[in-house]
Amino acid sequence: MCYHKTGHRQGVILRMRVSYKTKGNHSSFQRCRRQLRIRVGRIVHRRSFSRELIVYCIIGCTGAMLDLGIYVVLTRGLNLHYQFANFWGVTLGIVNNFFLNYFFNFKAKDRMFVRLVCFYSVGMFGWALSALSLWLHVEQFGVNEVVAKLGTIVFVTIVQFCLNKFVTFGNTKSKEETNNV
Repeated sequence: MCYHKTGHRQGVILRMRVSYKTKGNHSSFQRCRRQLRIRVGRIVHRRSFSRELIVYCIIGCTGAMLDLGIYVVLTRGLNLHYQFANFWGVTLGIVNNFFLNYFFNFKAKDRMFVRLVCFYSVGMFGWALSALSLWLHVEQFGVNEVVAKLGTIVFVTIVQFCLNKFVTFGNTKSKEETNNV
């Protein structure tokens, strides 16, 4: 047995054990090759996860800007209550983010309505967290409404990404793509 350098991926040198003795239907080389494919698949999956997180954050920024813009217009321009403005800002941000994530980030091709309902539910959970955080910061600690909103957006974005990645868009790969890894 010896170790064979098979490739270099993201700073990790992949090595596989090479043995040409056969056991059953597959040689050790074929088993090692399969293990290597699994290891490379995990690295690529991590890379895909990072890419999805970055794109999710970029899309989230468009939703957050829309959310914040609507929030500022409703609270400052129309003098509406900050919780009412928060609800409408978040709702329109969620719808914006869903369609951008559906088509460009997670590239889902099925169950659009079901995914929209799930995404919206995750978004409303985020809205509840946002409303609680705003209430704490504005009413209890006297923080400026806009500053409180900016801090809330960061926390809620992280929670929502995890929920949307694994729940809403968790089944976007076809069986063929999964078997190729």
